[in-house]
Amino acid sequence: KQRRVVLRHTGRCHDLEELRQRVNEEFFGGEVASAITWGRRNRKRKARVRRLGTYSHEKDLVTIHPLLDRQEVPDRFLAYLVYHEMLHARQDRDHSRPHDRAFRQALKLHPDHDWAIKWEKRNLKLLGLG
Repeated sequence: KQRRVVLRHTGRCHDLEELRQRVNEEFFGGEVASAITWGRRNRKRKARVRRLGTYSHEKDLVTIHPLLDRQEVPDRFLAYLVYHEMLHARQDRDHSRPHDRAFRQALKLHPDHDWAIKWEKRNLKLLGLG
């Protein structure tokens, strides 16, 4: 039995629904119907791998890691991350390689692609990755 998903758009510092709508209109013509939420905080578990964002085809849901709900994380970076996850929403449900060449090419079309990759690399500690 699947747990009911409670959508939490508004964080302490960032509004994911506003970002979702803006990215959807600007890059997808408003055609991506996926919902968005902040993930749940789990302070007990030390992450070996941290995913900053995920997309679930079953729930048609983009989930953003709550660690990103900080003033030090620019909206610009979050918008790029939302774009990345929305690209997954556009893929076929049974897509075997989610980060294939077509996906990577579409990702590079985002005007902030290079900036976002550099920002992430410079901020690994802030993101709990370094």
